[in-house]
This record gives sequence, structure tokens and C-alpha cells, in this order.
Amino acid sequence: NVALKKILVGIILFGAFGSLARSPLYFLLKVSDPLNYLILFTFFGIYFIDKAVKRIGFNGMERVFLSILFGIPLYSAIVSHYFWGQPYFYGLITTQLWFYSSVSFLLFYLLKTRQITLHMVRDIMLAICWIQLPADLMLGLFLDPRNYHDKAFAYCTAAKGGCGWMFDISFMSFAYFYYFIRFLRTNKLKYLVFVVILFAYIAFE
Repeated sequence: NVALKKILVGIILFGAFGSLARSPLYFLLKVSDPLNYLILFTFFGIYFIDKAVKRIGFNGMERVFLSILFGIPLYSAIVSHYFWGQPYFYGLITTQLWFYSSVSFLLFYLLKTRQITLHMVRDIMLAICWIQLPADLMLGLFLDPRNYHDKAFAYCTAAKGGCGWMFDISFMSFAYFYYFIRFLRTNKLKYLVFVVILFAYIAFE
């Protein structure tokens, strides 16, 4: 159960940060996106049903979050329709990534109900970092960024002296600060090695 929880939370976090969308493996979004949405919609379905069965109302934080979560896409759809005549459904679709903000609500709920712990979230983010880092290095080594210059994860510009990659570094940044703080608190050399590796990747990506 613990392993399954880690895998599901890892999938959700990886999708929420858009890491896959900013890599040459973006075509896998056709598989991962539906899975992410299925997990999130299932969670909300169970959550609302549980609230209704137990007749428990929403607290202040939940009301604020739900208002923002559903209010912004609705506002976008109304404004787009009013100014440009865009169908409401298209307006909702264009803000689909906003739905990933519900990941914070999901994590808070899982932490509050002790289904997961902060240590698990930390371990998941560190694991993603060490899986993504060599994968990005291998992709950058064997693929030519010029073939992807029109994508969000590559560029070609004279100002930077040619073409290069712009992979997502969210998890590497988290790991960098985590290991840096661990090094300051423990003075263990292994954490300093991790810091140097991550700094080199982030600085020279």
C-alpha cells in the first residue's frame, strides 16, 4: 500500500509540475494526462461523496480553495465568450492545467488524514529528481535540440550562441536546497557532493 501511494503521488506531482511537458518525451502526455485527471477526479468524487454521506460541511479553507479552483476556469470561460465570442467549453479547456492546482488540496487531505507523511512526499520528490536527472542528461546527449526548437523545452537563438535545452528543474531545485540544508546541519560530505552535482546541472543545463 505504501509503495502504491508513493507511485500515485509521484505521478500526480510529476504531472502537476509539468516536467513531462518540458522534455522530448512530451508525447507520453497522451497517457499520463488522462491518468492524472482520472486520479484527481476520483479523489474529488470520493471526497464529495464522503462529505455528503457523513453530512460534514466544508470548512473555511476548503470553501476558499474550491471557489478558486472552479471560479477561475469559469471566469476565463465567461470573459473569453464575452470579448471574443469563444464557446464556454473552449474557455474551460484552455484552463485545464489550472486543475492541477487541486494537487495541493489532495496532498493536504492525504497529510491531514495521515494517508501519507511529509517524509513520504520528500522521498518521492527526491526520487523523481534522481530519476529525471540522468534521463534528461541522456536525452540531451543523444538528441539534437534544433529538432525541437519550436517546443517549450528547447531554444535556438544567436544571443545564447546556438541551440540548447530548457528542461524542467523543479525537482532538481528542491533537491538542491534540501541537500544544501542537510549539509549545513550535518557537515556530511555526501550531501555536499549532491549539492555540487545538482548545482552543475542547474547552472549549465
